[in-house]
Amino acid sequence: MAENLIDQELLLQEKKKQKKLYKNWKLYASALGIVVIGTGTGLGIYYGVNGNNSSTTPALTEQDFVNAIKNAKYQAEIIQETTVEELAAMINVDFIKDQLSENIKNQFNDQLFKLNQITHANGSKLTNDDLLNAKTIDALIDYNYGVIENQTTNLKIEIAEINDQQIVDVINAKNYKLDIVIKSSAQSVEDLITPEFIKEQLTGAIGAAFNDNSFKLAEISVNSEKLADKNLETKGKINAEINYQYAEITEQRTNLIINIFVSDEQIVEIINETNFSVEYKSSVKVETIKNKITGDFIKSQLKDEQISTGFKTNSFELINITFEDEDEDRDLEDGDLEAIGPVVTKIHYNYGTFKNQNTSLTINLVSTVEPRDLSELFADFKFKDSKNINNFLDSNDQTVIETQILVVLQESSLTDAGLVVEQQTSNSIILKATDKAEDYQGQVTLTWNLKLFEVWGIDTDGGLPPLISDPGNKVELKGYFYLNNQQQIQYFDIYDYFNEGESNEVSRYEQLHTFKFVNEKDEEAIVEFSEFKKTSDIAAQLGSFDLTSKTTVEITSTVYRNVKIYLSNDWIGLDDEITFEIDLSGTLNIKQE
Repeated sequence: MAENLIDQELLLQEKKKQKKLYKNWKLYASALGIVVIGTGTGLGIYYGVNGNNSSTTPALTEQDFVNAIKNAKYQAEIIQETTVEELAAMINVDFIKDQLSENIKNQFNDQLFKLNQITHANGSKLTNDDLLNAKTIDALIDYNYGVIENQTTNLKIEIAEINDQQIVDVINAKNYKLDIVIKSSAQSVEDLITPEFIKEQLTGAIGAAFNDNSFKLAEISVNSEKLADKNLETKGKINAEINYQYAEITEQRTNLIINIFVSDEQIVEIINETNFSVEYKSSVKVETIKNKITGDFIKSQLKDEQISTGFKTNSFELINITFEDEDEDRDLEDGDLEAIGPVVTKIHYNYGTFKNQNTSLTINLVSTVEPRDLSELFADFKFKDSKNINNFLDSNDQTVIETQILVVLQESSLTDAGLVVEQQTSNSIILKATDKAEDYQGQVTLTWNLKLFEVWGIDTDGGLPPLISDPGNKVELKGYFYLNNQQQIQYFDIYDYFNEGESNEVSRYEQLHTFKFVNEKDEEAIVEFSEFKKTSDIAAQLGSFDLTSKTTVEITSTVYRNVKIYLSNDWIGLDDEITFEIDLSGTLNIKQE
C-alpha cells in the first residue's frame, strides 16, 4: 500500500540523518527502493558485465544492453507487506543501471527501458500475498528495451522481518501532532502520549510489528527542557520532542507539534464571568443597545487576552437583554432607560453549540456623551475579506465598506450617526463627521488591499478544492494577487498567514497556473505556480508590479477553476485561458481582441 511506502521513505530519511551502519543495513536501503549492490565481498550481489573499459568506446546495439541486463544478478530486499506495486516502483531505470559497467551505463538510453511485470522464476504471477512473510523469492524481471520485447533477467527478493531498530527509525522520522486546549497542564499532555497514540501513525508491517508493551515514555521536552504548564499558556504551535524508550533501545526522540487552541467552553466561561458595560445618554432606545451587543463588542471587553484571541465573532448570537424587576427577569424596555444612572441587566446569548448562556451588562446612563474622535476609534481597525483575512477586501463596493464601518460604530446607518464617506479610491476612503454628528468628531482615512485573484491548489484526484479549513494541505487556498494602496500588484501568501515563517508546496503539477502581467511601461512579470515551488517563492518572484491604466494579465492553467475572480458577491473559477485588463480602480475587464 501507499502508506507502507511512506513509512519506508521515512525510514530511509532517518537512516540518512543518523548515518549509522547496522548489520542489516541492506534491509533498510532496499526496503525503500534502494538497490543493494555488492562488490564481491560476501553480499551475494555481482556485476554481470565486465567493468573494464578501453580507451575507445564502441557503439552498442540494443541487444548488447539486453545481454548486459541478462548477465547481471539483481537483488531487492524489502520488508513484510510491501506490495507488488511498490516493488515494481523500485525496479526502475536506476535499479537496472546501477549493476551495469560504466561503459554500458554511460550509453544506456533510459527512455528505451520499460518494465512489464515481475513474476516468479517459473513465470507465474507474483501477488501481494507472496510478500506478506519473511522469506526469499526467486523471481524474474520482465521488460522491454527498445524494439526487443519481453526479455527477462533474474531477481532475488529478500523479505525480512521487522526488528525493533526499524520500528524506532520510523517513529523517529514521524511528526506527531496534538491539539491541546490552552492552559492545559503538562501532565495532561504526557497522559496522551500512549502506545496507541504512537502506533496510530505507523502503517503496514511497521504498525503490525509495533509492541505496545515495548514503548515507554520518558518525558516531553521543549528546547531541551521538560514540558511545563507555562509552555501551554499561549495560543499557537510549539515544537516539542517525545523522549522515549522502545524495547531495549533507549534515549530516543521524535518530533511532537503541539497546537494550543482556545475551546468554546473556555470562551463561554470567561464571557459569563465578565461584567460588560456601555455608556449612553438617557432615554436611549433598547434597540440601539441591542445593536451594540455584537461579537466584536463582547470580544473587546474580555479581560483574558489569550482567551480572547480564540474568540470567533460569528459564533456569538444575541438572544435578548433582560432587566431584573422585583426579583423577576423581564425583557428590557425603553422606559427602563430614562433615568440617569447605572442599569444592571443581563445579556442572553448563544455561542457556537453552547446555548442559552447569560452574563452581566451594566448600562450607564448619562446626561451628555463626549463625542468620540474617529481617528482614535479606528486606530486599530482593519477591513476583512470573506476569508476573515485582515487588511483585505473582496470588493471595493461602498456597501461592503460601509457594512464593516457600521460594525465598529455599532450604528444602524452612517446617515443616522451624522457621518459620510468621501473620496473613495480603489484602496481607500475618508470617513468624516458632519455638523449633524453628536457622538463623533473629526475624520479618518481607511485603507485596504483589494483582491484581484484567489489562487487555489488541487487535490490528487482532480476534485474540487475544499474551503480554507486546512491551510497545511496542498489542496487549499494558496494566496491572493492584490492591489495595494500604492497602486502596485503584489502576492499574499495565505499559508504563511496561518503558519508564520513557514511555507508549503504550491502544486503537485509540473505547471499548474501561469500569470503574465504587462503594463503600459512595457514592464512584464511572469509568475508560475509549479511543482517543487514553495508558496513563499511566489511573492518573491512577483515583488511589486506597477499598475497602469490597461495593465493586462494573461492566465493559463492546468485547472482553470482554481483561479477565481469576484463576481456577483462570490469567488468564481475561470473556464479557460483568458486575458484581463485591470484599470486603476482595480476592476477586471476581459480584454477584447
